[in-house]
Order: sequence, then C-alpha cells, then structure tokens
Amino acid sequence: MPILHLETLAANAWPAAESAECHGWRLRATGGVTGRANSVWPNRRSATAPPLDAHLELVETWYRRRGLPAVFQVT
Repeated sequence: MPILHLETLAANAWPAAESAECHGWRLRATGGVTGRANSVWPNRRSATAPPLDAHLELVETWYRRRGLPAVFQVT
C-alpha cells in the first residue's frame, strides 16, 4: 500500500476540529490538544501554489490567527 494512502487513512481517521486546504496542504487545528491535530500535513502541493515563501506565509498566518505555531507533520 503506498505511503500517501496510509497517511491519508490516518489523517482522516482522527480529524482535527478545524481544517482547511492551502494549495494541497491540509491545515489542522484543535486548540492545542495534540501536535498532530495542530499541524500542517503537506501531503502534496498543487500546481497552482504560489512560490514556497508565499505559501509558507499563508500557512503561518492561518496558524497565527488561531494562536498556534505553524508545525509540519513530516513522515
């Protein structure tokens, strides 16, 4: 089974209270309960994504508005 498929199953099995897509990355927030539920899952990056520095700024802004740091899940 491909790794992306397993990671998708895991991410969907325990969803965050709030999530959003950001050019292919899943942003997740659950009020500071767990690291995984308060992290970016950069599973894929869309072809229409802005340059990486601008993409990261979008992510950081999303988390800043929720009082959380932008933390990335890396597998």
